Amino acid sequence: MQLNKGEIVYSTDKVYDIETGMLRRHETKLNGLKHSPPDDTPSRVVYDRQGRLIEQQWHAYGENHRLTGPSVVLLYPETGIHMTEAYEIRGKPRPANEGPYRVRRREDGSIWQQEFANPDGTIQRQNQPRLDR
Repeated sequence: MQLNKGEIVYSTDKVYDIETGMLRRHETKLNGLKHSPPDDTPSRVVYDRQGRLIEQQWHAYGENHRLTGPSVVLLYPETGIHMTEAYEIRGKPRPANEGPYRVRRREDGSIWQQEFANPDGTIQRQNQPRLDR
């Protein structure tokens, strides 16, 4: 393939379930490393056996990385509600002063736990009480 000036090639690998023919995951790479395209679409997307979205990841040169939102999202397949969101910059948890590193949610979308990355590399967890009880 011949490229014009200012162009770059991303490749996407797709994996299908041999029994159902359903797409199970796809990964986008740049020079062989998982890398999200400039349009901010995820570089890794995973589906369950019924074809429901269960995971999205954003990468930069093989490391979890995203500045505009979570770099990893795990979803409840029945509802699409985020189960877990992880915020990483260049493969490391974002600093606590920028917000939580990881957020965990109940099936109704309410937050039950947040984790914050300390400067020494330790993680501090904060559990949220359930308000409907």
